[in-house]
Amino acid sequence: MPILEYRNQFQVFTIEQCNFIMAPIKKLFKQSLHLPRSTPDALIHHYLLPSINNFFYNQMYSHIAMTQLLFNTPLLNPIAMTQMLTTQYEFWLPYFPTHNDLTKLDSTKLATTFLSKLLIYFNNFNIVFTPVYDTTIMGGRTPLLFHIPNITKSDVSSLQNKRLIFLDQIISNDSSFLLTLPEMKQMAQKNWKGAPPNWLKKMENTEIWTTTNRRLINPPKELPIQNFLIQTPSILPNKENQLRNQWYVFWNPKSNTSIYGKGITQINHKDTPSMTQLQHYVQSYLEDDALFDFRTSHSQQDAITPRKKTTILKPCKGCALHTYNVDRPLICTMYKVTTSLCKFKLYNQNIMKRKFPNAKKLWKFPTKHHFTLHNMAYNSFLKLNRSSFSHFNLDPNFMNNDLVHNQEFSLQELAMNCNLDKNHIYFLYNIFKDSFNKTGRANLSQRRIMKLNNFSLWILIHRLIKTKSLRVDMFKVKAHSGHLYNDKADRLAKDACSNSPIFLATSHYSQALIMVPTLANYGPIDKNIRKYLQHITNLHTFEKLLQTKALSHLFGPNLDQVDQINWDLTKDWIVQSCDGSVCSAVNDRHTGFKIKNLGHILPTIDIQ
Repeated sequence: MPILEYRNQFQVFTIEQCNFIMAPIKKLFKQSLHLPRSTPDALIHHYLLPSINNFFYNQMYSHIAMTQLLFNTPLLNPIAMTQMLTTQYEFWLPYFPTHNDLTKLDSTKLATTFLSKLLIYFNNFNIVFTPVYDTTIMGGRTPLLFHIPNITKSDVSSLQNKRLIFLDQIISNDSSFLLTLPEMKQMAQKNWKGAPPNWLKKMENTEIWTTTNRRLINPPKELPIQNFLIQTPSILPNKENQLRNQWYVFWNPKSNTSIYGKGITQINHKDTPSMTQLQHYVQSYLEDDALFDFRTSHSQQDAITPRKKTTILKPCKGCALHTYNVDRPLICTMYKVTTSLCKFKLYNQNIMKRKFPNAKKLWKFPTKHHFTLHNMAYNSFLKLNRSSFSHFNLDPNFMNNDLVHNQEFSLQELAMNCNLDKNHIYFLYNIFKDSFNKTGRANLSQRRIMKLNNFSLWILIHRLIKTKSLRVDMFKVKAHSGHLYNDKADRLAKDACSNSPIFLATSHYSQALIMVPTLANYGPIDKNIRKYLQHITNLHTFEKLLQTKALSHLFGPNLDQVDQINWDLTKDWIVQSCDGSVCSAVNDRHTGFKIKNLGHILPTIDIQ
């Protein structure tokens, strides 16, 4: 056992290894209760019955408490940050893995470090550690890792060497096609040596329809974020500058599309951003126009997809974007900030007239396809409006979840926190509480604080007391004893139970929390994480018991009849001694008979 305790500090034993270690102990336990060797483990680990601890669950209790302590102890912050970023790099994701990501990674063999293995094991119990700090890598939208089937560690190493982390880096600008290796080199502006990587061959076998057109089977629904060489207009020196043959495209977030225009005037005033007046043009395809004659061009079959069609621009006759201009009342004009525009060029009008005789003189032909210009405008908009958002979100179901509901005294602590924040330094403060909970000790360790309910609030309260040099005396009062302020806080707490849950996850000071344990996508677990996981493992064991071959047919496929049994009385019936003694051979035989009777494993001619 000392060897196991030592190795368990830096190693996670798998379920198979734990069962192998516990096999002799389980054998002795079954013999003591006269149970057959084929007795399911769910019976001998069930908390309602005389049972032994599950070694795998026990190590999870210890590891999850230590992991929480690692990510929430100020002295260990540098180590915790390094561990967090190393784990993200190991999985090669642009953000720290979420609940859904860890579920997908469970079937792979990418987890090799101690922390990454623990995160996957915790995720099996729907407990996920979510960073308070935003570690998201900008520059893409869709992680590439989950689009490679049967991914291996060597595939991840190849992606890391080539600095490919987003699917956006290896697909076309319209999100429809997988690029070839030379096209990937051109987009990345890198000349990778060697044969095509193995992960690319896997994607060609499973992610595209054919290697001829390389169209993706399940293309991303949103535009990719790619590194385009975007030309922006320069700011001219005069206040009003007439523009000639200048064409621009920009992204309109209201309509969620790209807008085309011809530059008319650039207006520059002091202490204001430069503005450009544009004549609005509408994008269309030449092949879709009624005037287009297919007999004078390529066949209609060659233009069945938008990618093969010819992009044209037509003057807008009037729309909601129009800003009236006295000098040009007959054309649709608009004003736009100059720095938000992207320049592009047109084909020579005489050349296009010879190629398409039926084309009107007012039609313009961009040198780049609409998909390219559309995506270029979108990526330019993202660069101009880039901001960092944390991906720590609370699911609406969090409000209805019984396991992570608001504690009644949570509001009391929050109100206490607000009052402390308003006071000046060296202020004497008396707090009366009906739940003392060992929070009055000044030298309370971080590990003890993590065992308290609503520990995030208590951490902030202790920080305010220390930074403002407050003297706070806490007094225990009897609950519902008529104390004025205690009863007032109780009423406020009851009223707050109907509001959204409150969780403080501040990251602006040096001793803030780094990672917060959450229940899948529902919300934070702001209480003793070890006991919380024990409740979950008890439910797992109970579910395994009900799904055994002998009992599954009694409760239905969805276990909808499980409430018809009074399990509290069942527990009292099993633990009741037959002869009044705590421990005896006769009582063990009777207890074993009850367990076999409960598990429907009695032989047909059993005599005991």
